[in-house]
Amino acid sequence: RGLKSYANIHSVQVGHHVFLNLHTLKFYCLPDNYEIIDSSLEDITYVLKPTFTKQHIANLDKQSKLSRAYDGTTYLPGIVGLNNIKANDYANVVLQVRKCKKASFRMRGRPTLESQSMI
Repeated sequence: RGLKSYANIHSVQVGHHVFLNLHTLKFYCLPDNYEIIDSSLEDITYVLKPTFTKQHIANLDKQSKLSRAYDGTTYLPGIVGLNNIKANDYANVVLQVRKCKKASFRMRGRPTLESQSMI
């Protein structure tokens, strides 16, 4: 957010004035450099770093309710088909196997900079 930072230069040249610090998840208005506190921006930080309760994580594998797509076909949410683009069969297999593995440890959240001790 400094005067000669790429973010500041970009905000002046292009007119993109809202800056999100990816470490602190705080929004700033550039080049004026003041923090923007607005609850309407919380959905952006949620997409960047979603949080789930233990109950929500436990219920993920239990859901068997089918959803309906725009074209009328039904599908099980969470199962995504992969396209075979040339010779990527091996990568598709790895991704599908990884999807089947329970992801609860990845969904509980990552350690933040504030929670890590500085040595």
